[in-house]
Amino acid sequence: MVRAQVQLERARTGEKKAIVVYGKIVKDGRGADTFAIMQRLWDCDARKRGSLRVARPLVYDDRRHMLWQAGVPGEPSLEDDLTGPRSRALLVNAATAVAALHTAGVYCSRSIDTADAMSRLEEMRRILPRIVPRCREVLESVVNRLRVEGERLDVQPVAVLHGDLRLRHMIFDGDDISLIDVDASCQGSPWQDIGSLAAAMLFKGMLTGTPTPLIEECLATFCGQYAKSVPWPTSTAALRWHTSVALITERALRPVTRLQQDNLERVVELVELASRIPGPKGSSWC
Repeated sequence: MVRAQVQLERARTGEKKAIVVYGKIVKDGRGADTFAIMQRLWDCDARKRGSLRVARPLVYDDRRHMLWQAGVPGEPSLEDDLTGPRSRALLVNAATAVAALHTAGVYCSRSIDTADAMSRLEEMRRILPRIVPRCREVLESVVNRLRVEGERLDVQPVAVLHGDLRLRHMIFDGDDISLIDVDASCQGSPWQDIGSLAAAMLFKGMLTGTPTPLIEECLATFCGQYAKSVPWPTSTAALRWHTSVALITERALRPVTRLQQDNLERVVELVELASRIPGPKGSSWC
């Protein structure tokens, strides 16, 4: 990732303007496709109406595999503080922004479904116990359960997904929210995106010592507003399933792939948390 501050000058008038641009190397040769998806999001009606805010794609450098986009104003406020006085209002705005993305109706050449999630679960069944042997017994049990539950899920709506939804990818500028890092965008169940966000927030709470009931309260606020902003009903079973899957395939895997020795013990905690979703009676947020 490259961040550059650029000074532009209009040739005819001499007017000057400073802008911030970001260049990101896109892996797997998907840069052109990613740029096309970002361009469709920029051109869509939701963005033009102002209900969806995303970074403007500028150009894709095929030779260097680098995608350039304009910066957006603001900060990832909720990433640093879920307990602040404005957190509830920000969560409501965040849910509305995610709903705008999910219902944008743009074409995505990439898609993901329950079968893909199950395949990742099987991969975690093989990988995680090699690194953290203590997680094996609980992991076997929860993966077996999730496989059975996954086969029973109802048909789910198809949405435009962020693909890596978490608080740090929501940039707040007053009441306006921009969604960034949309290069993993694809089509799939909206509950996969929300489940990824829920898993990331639960993990964040674990790292910061934020009480679980407070995280669940934040999630309830987000999910309540999201439900008001989309045309499909909430599938509690699908949301719980995708949250459990994300805790294992995304959050528990992260300390392993990033060689975070200090967080390897969290793998066991995350697998155990996935086994307890939705939690004891009365603490469910969905």
